[in-house]
Amino acid sequence: MAVSSVECLGSTVDPSTFTGGYWVYVEGPDHLRSQPTLGKWLIFRKRSELDKTWHMVRQCVTSGELGAVAAKSSTALDNPNAWSKDTGVICVYTTEDDVDLVGLKLVHMLKHDIRYKTDEATYSGMYANRGVQKTTCKTIYWNDGNPSFTKCRKA
Repeated sequence: MAVSSVECLGSTVDPSTFTGGYWVYVEGPDHLRSQPTLGKWLIFRKRSELDKTWHMVRQCVTSGELGAVAAKSSTALDNPNAWSKDTGVICVYTTEDDVDLVGLKLVHMLKHDIRYKTDEATYSGMYANRGVQKTTCKTIYWNDGNPSFTKCRKA
């Protein structure tokens, strides 16, 4: 059986123990799903913290609270694109119009730094495990409740 890159639409499984695919995935409300995405916020977590963070993000995406199009979490299945076996990633997809708003909501909810990666960077094969130094274009730092942004740089 081929392993799908996207599994468990609407899933409530724990990503850290799921091995039926590389990702568990949820979508936001209907009015958000029809919009094209620009990219995704990347939330890196230790495997031991992944499930708790995923369940928070999943709930906020499906309820529409975040304003995100969709989200996915890496699973226990070894992914050739992962840069560490000890760390998982949760991707929260946004449209061009809501990148910063969704990012700020995530940072306040998680109290943790996050990075933004465009779909274009992903489609062109920019992955850290392939030696690419800069795969993301924006970061929001938590700064003890005073979030600050780095800006996307044009190549």
